[in-house]
Formats: sequence, structure tokens, C-alpha cells
Amino acid sequence: MKTLIINNHSNYIKELVSLFSDVVIIDKQTLTKDFNITNYDLIVLSGGSNVPTVLRHPEEYIYEISIIKESKIPVLGICLGAEIICEAYGGKLQELTEEHRGVITLQITNLDLEKALGVSNLEVTEGHHIGIQGIPQDFISCAHSEHGIEIIKHKDKPIIGFQFHPEVA
Repeated sequence: MKTLIINNHSNYIKELVSLFSDVVIIDKQTLTKDFNITNYDLIVLSGGSNVPTVLRHPEEYIYEISIIKESKIPVLGICLGAEIICEAYGGKLQELTEEHRGVITLQITNLDLEKALGVSNLEVTEGHHIGIQGIPQDFISCAHSEHGIEIIKHKDKPIIGFQFHPEVA
């Protein structure tokens, strides 16, 4: 499986790359509207560190938003990547009163996901100051924590967003 990782200046890019065997990394600044995604089997939108938020600066992520909306291949968004997915499909983001950082417990709310994982609760690592307040139309919430919505999934398309960092154990 050939994976395209769009690096939004993630602090965890090495950890993310280690999860896949055939990876091409492209920095978000080198992405163009004509970038050809047809050579890939999966697109991963990384988290970001010290970058403009998609909440305040959606124009900074216009090419990623375009790719998400036009893609026929699976898209996985992590942290900022999930926020970009949310923005692309008209969901609602919010600035959090404090940064959420550390290990949290997710409550899985989607039966298919719970079956696949074999658990109803899962400990994960998060680090963000923007949250998903309202899921986009045609998406479902698959998990939440005390901090809010943590996993969103499109009802029909292979698009999923994790508000946490699965690449960090």
C-alpha cells in the first residue's frame, strides 16, 4: 500500500512514518492544486505544531481541503488533519479554553469500531487546543472523551479523522 503523508509540521512525523511501509512525505507548503494523488492508496493528513489553525486560517489548508473533497481513496486525518476534514465538510471547530495534552480515555460510541477494536474504551494521547464542536453533515461521531468528539467518520466515503495522536504510544 502506497501512502501519501501530507506533513503539517507534525512533531510526530517519524512515529507516523514508522506505521506504514511504502511512504511518500510531502510538506504542506509544497502542495499545489494540481498535485496528483492517483498514485496512492491512502492519504494521511498529519497533525501540526506551531502552524496556523484551520479554525482561524482555513485558506492555509485550501489544497488539503480540495484533496479531501475530491479523493476517491481513503483519507485519514490526525489532530490538525481531523480539523481540516471537519472544515472541508462544514463541521464546527472551537478554540478550547486550555490545551488538551496527555493520555485520555476514549469511549467508543460506534458499534462497528467497538467490534473491530474489541474494546469500548481506549487510552490515547492527545495534544491540541482546537476541538470538534459539531460534526459535518454526512459524518458520524465514533468516539468521544471528556474533552469532546475524538473520532469522526464519513457515512459513505473512506474518510476518518482522529482528534488524538494514534502514532504516539
